[in-house]
Amino acid sequence: MATIKKPFKIFNKAANTWNKYHLETDSTQVTHTKADGTDTTVAEQLLALNSTLTTLSANLGSNAGVSAKCFYNSFICEVRIEGKTTTTFPNWGGYRLGILPEKARPKQNIVEYLYESFYLEIGTDGSVNLKVSNSMPANTSVFGSKTFFLA
Repeated sequence: MATIKKPFKIFNKAANTWNKYHLETDSTQVTHTKADGTDTTVAEQLLALNSTLTTLSANLGSNAGVSAKCFYNSFICEVRIEGKTTTTFPNWGGYRLGILPEKARPKQNIVEYLYESFYLEIGTDGSVNLKVSNSMPANTSVFGSKTFFLA
């Protein structure tokens, strides 16, 4: 199929100028050669990119009144927690909220402080723990999130 590379022009009598027009093309019509030497279309590349950006989610569970969820794709993961504690957290104590899916686990252990005393621990084994450095009473509102790269 021959491709017209030049735009065509139509004279605009009212403005006394030439207007440029480009033919419309579809993403399936535009091809290019990838780094490995194979040909592909823009449509194929967009489909591949969009499928890797699909976000998956999982409810990790809850403990002591606080629940955890995660949202992830091939590149990034976000762990969100929220709730109101139903029990007292002892000094340097905490509770496991759940386990991340295999594909959403970090490459190294993560500690993220959410407040002065509360912090989130995410282990390479996928464990998601809410801990405190100082004792916290029941009925304390807790919310926060941690985002990290998977690659």
